[in-house]
This record gives sequence, structure tokens and C-alpha cells, in this order.
Amino acid sequence: MKLNVPKLDQFGFPIPPGFGESGVEETTPRDDTTMRRIRFVLRMALLAALATALWIHFDATHKARDMVGEYFGNEAKKLYLNNRDLPRALAAADRAVGWSPDNIDLLMVRCKLRLFNKDYRGSLEDVERAVAVDSLDLDAQKTRQHLYYVLAMHREGAAAAGELLAWGLGDRAENLNSRAYSRALGGFDLEAALVDIEEAIKLDPQPNDAFLDTRGYVRFKLGRHQEALDDIEQAIKLIQAEKRELEQLVEGRDLLGQFAREFRAQIGRLEEQMAVMVRHRGEVRQALGEKDEAEQDFRLAERLGFNPAEGVY
Repeated sequence: MKLNVPKLDQFGFPIPPGFGESGVEETTPRDDTTMRRIRFVLRMALLAALATALWIHFDATHKARDMVGEYFGNEAKKLYLNNRDLPRALAAADRAVGWSPDNIDLLMVRCKLRLFNKDYRGSLEDVERAVAVDSLDLDAQKTRQHLYYVLAMHREGAAAAGELLAWGLGDRAENLNSRAYSRALGGFDLEAALVDIEEAIKLDPQPNDAFLDTRGYVRFKLGRHQEALDDIEQAIKLIQAEKRELEQLVEGRDLLGQFAREFRAQIGRLEEQMAVMVRHRGEVRQALGEKDEAEQDFRLAERLGFNPAEGVY
């Protein structure tokens, strides 16, 4: 058996456990591990404190930029709504987006101002960025769909409507109609377009002039001309009845202010819809060999506002 004899220092005295011959306390491997852990925790705490400080600074800066952007965004809306000063409104919107480039509300303000200014490519650029920020924003999705119509990007329009259908976002019947109409305008996937619009018509409890016009135009592209004519004429009758009903509501009244503007805007929208339907009827009549009637429809459509360059088609 080995005896545990204590070590002696240079003067012959026993050395206590844990101390070296020089009298300095010795560190054990366990002590070294503990110290390394303490140093590691201190370093991590320092890094965490630094990261927190940087995040607070970044967040505060981000909020400040958002506030400045929102100020210019509100200024842009006031300049357009109150003064109809589109150039200055656009300049304010540019500053707003410059300060807060990922703010979906500011992107949509500039998008719509650019749309009013007929800068369709710029408007589409803004709405694409807005959709990238929030793909579930219905206003951005609908505005993008309209711009696809204006720019004759029919395959993109059909794909966008398909995305909304896949996500269950918005009204299903309207999305089916949008996809069917984009396909009809582009002349592709026509049988699938017919399936879409038939479902849309079944989903709507009341006769819908827009849906009937779409089915008529799909049937026209498929060569089913008489069926197309029947659908489109029914659609025109429905929208004419809606326009008469609206006009009767205000008959004999003096229209002023916001109410007058809203009434004129609604009448304008109905006339644009009618212009498209009349143009479609003209195309069908031309295919049926009714040349005189077709020419009459083409002229009436133009008077009502049919204009592909303005997105009325």
C-alpha cells in the first residue's frame, strides 16, 4: 500500500492540499473549466447587450422613417383629393416611398396616383412590390389584376386570379370570372375558361351582367357565335336596367358635392362596362356577317368610352 506523505516546502513545512511549492494556490482542471464558462457567459452577455442596443437603434430608426413616410403619404392624398394636383401629389408620394420603401400603404398610394397619371408600368412596379410585402392584401391583388388587363398581360392575369382561387382570397365567383376573361382576351385555355365562368354563374344567385358578358365572349372565341350573342345581349339589357334605376333615384334632384361626384363616377363605370359589352356584341355580329349592325356597335362602344389604351376593354 502506498502511503500518502505530504509534500514539504523549501523550509521543510508541509504544503497544504491545493497549493504549489511556491505557496500559490493550484488550479485544477475543474477550476479551469469553470473559469472558461464564466468568461464565455460574460462574452455572450456583452454580445447580447450590444445586439439589443443595435436592434433598439434600428427599430427606432425604422419607426422614424415610417413616420416621415406616412407624413408625405398623407400629403400626397390631400394634394390629389382636395386640390387635384397630380404632379405635386406624385412628388409627395415619391418622397413617402423613398422614406419607407416597404410600407404597403404608401406603395399603394403611389401606385394609384401613377395609375391616374396613366403611368401603367410604374403603377405595376409599385403594386408588384406591395404584393411581395403582403401577398394576401386584396386591394393590391385587385389593382394588379386591373393593370394586367390594361397592359394586355393576359397570361399573368389568369395566373394571378388562379393564385387568389388557390388561397381562397376574395370572392370565388369574381376570381373565376377574372381568370376566364383573361383567358378569353388572350385566346388561350378557352375550354377551361368556359368551365370557370359556368361555375361563377352558378355561384351567383342573381343574374350577373359581367359574368354573362364573359361567358358570351368565351363562347365567341370558341366559335359558338349565336350562343355568344344571346349571352351578351342579355348582359347589355341587365346593365341598361341598372343604369336606368340609378338615374331614376336622383331624377329631379339637384346633386351637389361628394354625392354628385359619386353619382357621376358610378354612371361612368356603368357606361364603360356597357361600352365593353357593346364592343363584344359588335365583334360577334361581325362574325355572323351582320356588318352594318357591327359597325353601329363599334361606334356606340367608342362613344361610351371603349378604349383599350385606358384599360376599358
